[in-house]
Amino acid sequence: MAEYGLTEGLEGKIWGPGDQIILDAIAELRKLKQEGLIRHIGITGYPLPVLLRLSLLVLHTPPYEPLDVLLNYSHLNLQNSTFAIFLPHFRERARIAQLITASPLNMGLLTPSQPPWHPAPRTLLEASQKTNEALRDGHNGLPKISLGFAYRKAEELGIPTVVGLSKMKEVHETIRIWRELNTEGKEDIAKMRDEEGIALKCLEEFQGYSWASPP
Repeated sequence: MAEYGLTEGLEGKIWGPGDQIILDAIAELRKLKQEGLIRHIGITGYPLPVLLRLSLLVLHTPPYEPLDVLLNYSHLNLQNSTFAIFLPHFRERARIAQLITASPLNMGLLTPSQPPWHPAPRTLLEASQKTNEALRDGHNGLPKISLGFAYRKAEELGIPTVVGLSKMKEVHETIRIWRELNTEGKEDIAKMRDEEGIALKCLEEFQGYSWASPP
């Protein structure tokens, strides 16, 4: 915790000009909120430790009000679920009412067709490809297994999941998978858990790994 400026008693410390820029931006957003132009103030985009530190900084700076919402992406999925570790701190220490997770497919990493711009290192991209191959002859496949894992974890934590989709076909496919996950019998669920175990084993070396943000 000390490494990231998260030691108790230092929550209100400004560590550099970047912190002041954030506080100034929050102050302006609060004015807009008071004027009724916006409803909620939130934050996203930074690594989890930075998000937590900034959330605490906002709470411990006058007028001592917490952020309304925080969105974190690529940290509650088959390859990296560290958001679950940080979540109690966001709720209890930073007092953020609405937490949201996004990118259950880890920005396309956990799909057969990884985007060419993906910031993950080559070794992780290759490990994901091998995971996809290991599940190719299974009942479900890597995307469905990944979505099932992420949706289940989010439900256990009591938070919503945001999914980015670009085509109507993807919308229908995602809804179909979500419905299957909530209606399938015990035998089908057991098959999914077995394949989930295979995927976790394939990605074991990279569990909890986060690439640089920004890359």
